Amino acid sequence: MSATMSATDPEVRPLSVGWPPKTNDSTSDWALVGRNSFSYAGRFGVKPGSSKTQGQVVHGPMEVASVPSFAGTTETRNYTVEKRGGLTYLAWHVALDDVGDLRADVYWRRIE
Repeated sequence: MSATMSATDPEVRPLSVGWPPKTNDSTSDWALVGRNSFSYAGRFGVKPGSSKTQGQVVHGPMEVASVPSFAGTTETRNYTVEKRGGLTYLAWHVALDDVGDLRADVYWRRIE
C-alpha cells in the first residue's frame, strides 16, 4: 500500500517550484511544500472484528516514508465506509491537535 497526501490550500503550494528541482529554486518554497505533504508505503490490513462499513485499518510497518522517523512504524486508524458523488470510499477523519487545529480528512478509493 502506498499513500501520498498533500495540502490543497494554494498558500502552501507555491507554483514557483517544479520537477526536477532547479538550483535557483527557493529553499523556503520547497520547505513549505515538504511541510505540507507526506507519503509512505508498507503493508496494509484490517483488524479482526472490523466490519464492511467500519472498523480499524493497520498500516505498517512502513517500508519507506517521506519523514524518516515514520519508516518502520505501524499506524492504526478508525475507518468508516462513505458514499460521495456515487463513489464508495474508505474514510477516516483525524484531528491533529498536537499541531494546532489541523484536521485531516482522508478518503481511499480502490482502483481496479
